[in-house]
Amino acid sequence: MASNPSSNSLNSVADSEVLHEFIFFNVLKDGRVNVFNPKSEKIPPADDPVTGVKIKDVQISADVSARLFLPPSAASAGVPKLPVLLYLHGGGFCMRSAFSPEYTNHVAGIVAGGDILAVSVEYGLFPSRPLPACYEDSWEALRWIAAHTAGGGPEPWLNHHADLNRLFIAGDSAGGNICHFLAARVGSVGLPDGVGLAGMILVHPYFGEDDKMWMYMCPTNEGPTDRRMKPAKEDLARVGAARVLLLVAENDAYGLREVGRRYAAELVESGWQGTVELVENKGKEHTFHLGNPQDEEAVANQQHEIAVVQLILQYYIGVSVICVKSKESEVQLIFYNIIRFLMAEVMASMAAINSDDLLHDFRPFFVVYKDARVRRLFGNEDPVPAGADDLTGVESRDVVVSPETGVLFRLYRPPNLSSNRKVPLLIYIHGGGFCIESAKSPVYHYHLNNLSSKANVIIASVDYRLAPEFALPTAYDDVWLAIEFIAGAGDPWLSEHADYSRVFFAGDSAGANIAHQMAKRIAKKPLPNFTLDGVVLIHPYFWGDEQIGSEHLRELSGAGMAGKLWKFVCPGTTGLNDPLINPAKDPELAELGGSRVLVLVAEKDALRDRGVLYKEALEKSGWKGAVEVVETAEEDHVFHLMKPSSANAAELMNRVVAFLNYQ
Repeated sequence: MASNPSSNSLNSVADSEVLHEFIFFNVLKDGRVNVFNPKSEKIPPADDPVTGVKIKDVQISADVSARLFLPPSAASAGVPKLPVLLYLHGGGFCMRSAFSPEYTNHVAGIVAGGDILAVSVEYGLFPSRPLPACYEDSWEALRWIAAHTAGGGPEPWLNHHADLNRLFIAGDSAGGNICHFLAARVGSVGLPDGVGLAGMILVHPYFGEDDKMWMYMCPTNEGPTDRRMKPAKEDLARVGAARVLLLVAENDAYGLREVGRRYAAELVESGWQGTVELVENKGKEHTFHLGNPQDEEAVANQQHEIAVVQLILQYYIGVSVICVKSKESEVQLIFYNIIRFLMAEVMASMAAINSDDLLHDFRPFFVVYKDARVRRLFGNEDPVPAGADDLTGVESRDVVVSPETGVLFRLYRPPNLSSNRKVPLLIYIHGGGFCIESAKSPVYHYHLNNLSSKANVIIASVDYRLAPEFALPTAYDDVWLAIEFIAGAGDPWLSEHADYSRVFFAGDSAGANIAHQMAKRIAKKPLPNFTLDGVVLIHPYFWGDEQIGSEHLRELSGAGMAGKLWKFVCPGTTGLNDPLINPAKDPELAELGGSRVLVLVAEKDALRDRGVLYKEALEKSGWKGAVEVVETAEEDHVFHLMKPSSANAAELMNRVVAFLNYQ
């Protein structure tokens, strides 16, 4: 690390008494070490009343402790398990603390925004514990986290809420250096089964060659090119994370801008098989985000850290490269190379797949092998059983429609319904590109418990058969069969509480596509005593032959994943202008059932413009109802399912509730 010209002013010891002078400390002739700016202020753990993040401290071993952060969503029954972030603070290996106000606030912000569980490690600092103590302490913390696989560890928060297949490590400055050490060791010795290192985030990392200060702090160093300070090619090649986000500061006074850029280049050149994203903070200093967390670039940095985790959760159809204009009006490419709705286990699964063995490759959704086997890579989590939800009071149970096909629906009944009280009936269709997910999945079970409670509606969530084993139109037919069954009121919850004069269809993504088709079908085949009031389409999966709107910026053409997937799941289609995928080309669009339609779109969603076009086409068709589009700024596809506790998710929920209760 380059010297800071102002550091000498911090040294109140006479020069004649100094044996060694370094940027962060000096060593006196009597052997004492004088750290110039230890920044050791510590605050006790306390829950954040603004964000709802819970905070507590734990003792990992005699020498290692940590501050734990749990997002408010963890308090909700049925919520899926959370990604885990191991955070390592900076401070030149001799200063700062995980318990300081700056790091407590920084990590709490990431937890609140990213809906993740975090462990911020308090490792040993020089001079009380010379290097390599910080490296070994951090490794011990990582192993401690890994010990909670299968819920068998000592910490209840991790046992109950951690998805250790989605483990991330992050750190700034010296903490970034330690992160690299951990990732290289993971690549060398591995982690226990059930634990997967999904990504690494290095913020202004501290590396260097012939760093005299570091070598003094580490008496057992291996010389000027010690691989912990100058990462060796073989260590870079074995970094045990599939994704790396590296942030550098243009005006880094310690000379670490070029160091970080070189790390990214050498990581790629090493033969490492992952994806690295390099982001530069224009006009900013080293770790500026900690000193001024409200700085616009600081907020952007935190959003990048959140995004790396959230991209593992977000649902995309295809890969996009998004162009963003900076304040200086320069176009910067933000390389989110794997924008498909990834999870850590998906990444590991994809990396292990030999493309030569495949007949059809739809990663990260699924693959079809040459022997006809289908392997789903995502959206196949263990089903959540139906039953009473302690948080909302909603009760649920599964109703079989067809024992032969397995088609069923999960029925949700809101609390406090008196005998024979009628409430609106919502028939919900889950998304997943027609090929993944389930009405029994954790994310949909959690979402619909909340919706039933807040809207005070009966919900029937249909579980239809999936492509490619059951190509379209199977899903359409399965859902229609369920609707006919539901219309017959053969279930006592339906006959007692469902108001069949106020029926709604709703779905997200592919489920929204199906909901639209069901609204068309019911107009042609009316069911007795069954009145469709309205339709809710959340981020609907529609497409077409020609690009529209901003699709050209997202690298998503008709020949891309959206079009390719459609043609595969619906082999009998007439193409991308088939009305089943492109309602704007439907000559019978005006015959849509219901009198109201709510279309919800997200600003960053690759499918955003298709939702807007749907509204325009419906209005032009001569349909007699009322259609509204509501856009959520700064969000992506089905964000509300992945970040259910966020403010935008709450607003989306309120929009749907208001639509269902409007009279």
